[in-house]
Amino acid sequence: MKDLKQEIYQKNISTTNTASKLIDKLMDENNTENVSLRNANGQVITFERIAIVSLNEPNIYYAILVPVSELPDIEDNEGIVLKLDIYHENFIVVNDEKLCDSVLTEYERMINEDNDDSNDDSDDKN
Repeated sequence: MKDLKQEIYQKNISTTNTASKLIDKLMDENNTENVSLRNANGQVITFERIAIVSLNEPNIYYAILVPVSELPDIEDNEGIVLKLDIYHENFIVVNDEKLCDSVLTEYERMINEDNDDSNDDSDDKN
């Protein structure tokens, strides 16, 4: 996967489901279904959930999503970040570049931590 941090795509979207259903779907670790969102032009775009990230804010999580099919105005491996407010059951697209960078930095940290744990497990087997 290319460096998502450099290629984050922000777009005004709304959900084709209710906000609470979308949040439930995204927060369910066992759910592998894609999510469909509607852009400002009414076009439905289907996204794959890449990760859910917490930046230690109460009831706030961030979803990293990438479109499942090619779109003319979105490059390969570009995506969006949604801010999920669990308490108020709503979400918004993150347009703040610094916040997107923070979310993606935390995601990269999570990936590196998982890789380190996997390496530790394989070392224990040898």
